[in-house]
Formats: sequence, structure tokens, C-alpha cells
Amino acid sequence: MKKLFILAILCSVLFQADARTKKKKRKKKHNSSVVTTTNTASSKPGTLVVSFISMGAGIDFASIPVFEKELKDFNKANKCGLLYELKNWGREGERDYCIHSPVQKCLNDFAADLKSKFNGNDRILIKENSVCRP
Repeated sequence: MKKLFILAILCSVLFQADARTKKKKRKKKHNSSVVTTTNTASSKPGTLVVSFISMGAGIDFASIPVFEKELKDFNKANKCGLLYELKNWGREGERDYCIHSPVQKCLNDFAADLKSKFNGNDRILIKENSVCRP
């Protein structure tokens, strides 16, 4: 009976060690498959980054269409040619909009418009002259 009990404990310990090893291998495999963007414009300073963040209850999903409409309307009215890249990075829908323009004044004006529109919204961060996530 004692031999059977010791055998069961030994098997349990070995199984747990094997499971930990497999988990570490999965993590290493996952980290090695990170895809980097080839667009160098996103890594240059002078980019306007608008981040929709979460504090445990998800992002402000209602503000996303408002933001995208604001971007479209600003482009149409000012003919700035603002372009953006969408970078999803979180588990609750967190995302960054990396906005680029050949004209710095357009970025500054658009940032001022966004700051006035989303003033007081602590789940939207507007960062000027920032670097975008890879």
C-alpha cells in the first residue's frame, strides 16, 4: 500500500514538472513569433498617438466612431492628408491610433481639436510627438 502511495506521489510530481516545461516552451514559441511593422513612419517622433485605454472595465467603445468621424471630417475640411495605423494591444480592446502627416501644423491642430472634444475622458490619451508601439 505504501509503495502504491509513493508511486502515485512520484507520478504527480513528474507530471507537474512536465506541464511546467511545456508551458515555458509555449511562451518561448509565442514570443519568437512577434511580427514587427515595416512602416518606418510609425517609429519616427512627430506622430500623434491616440490611445483608447482600459482600467479594468474595457475601453470607451462609444467614442471610437466619434473619433474616426472627427478624423475624417478634419481631413476633409483641412486637406491635411492625415493617415493612421491602428495598433491593437490589449485584452479589453485597448488600441492606439498612430496618426501621421507630412505637415506638423495639421497634427497640432488635430490634437487640439481632440483634446477639446474628449476633455475629461480618462480612457482616451492623446500624446503629441510620441512614438508608436511596434
